[in-house]
Amino acid sequence: MMNKKFFMAGAFALMGFFVLTAFGGKTLAEQQAEIANAVTAKLDELRAQMDVACKARVDAEVKARYNQFLLDEASKTTSKGGVSKPAPKPATKPAPTPAPTTKPAPTTTTPSQDRWNTGQTKEQQQQQQQSQDRWNTGQNKETQQQNQQSQDRWKK
Repeated sequence: MMNKKFFMAGAFALMGFFVLTAFGGKTLAEQQAEIANAVTAKLDELRAQMDVACKARVDAEVKARYNQFLLDEASKTTSKGGVSKPAPKPATKPAPTPAPTTKPAPTTTTPSQDRWNTGQTKEQQQQQQQSQDRWNTGQNKETQQQNQQSQDRWKK
């Protein structure tokens, strides 16, 4: 019986030790601060890499344009007097292939027929209005008159 109590007490003490030392004795705020510092360091490293790559691209473009400018100036001065040699073209990157274009689907309606102008004749519009009016039978006379006046104002 006594051995069982000692064994259980030892097991609890061991579990308590593991629980208390599992996080290195750091509080939640310390852990979050450490994570924030690690993320900031990674972001700074990524920014530095991107900055170097961007500067390299800009320098390459500036050099290419400057060389083109020098070639253009040289061709202008040689064309004014004496025999001119053809200026060598600077090496340029091949143009990217354009995206494939697709033809739009042919439309069967005329361009003037849109969402508000359905191309219906006056007679068809009146029939449609009568059909809609059948559903509006719950409105009282005053509401119908106000709606009609509002519509008449916009028609003018």
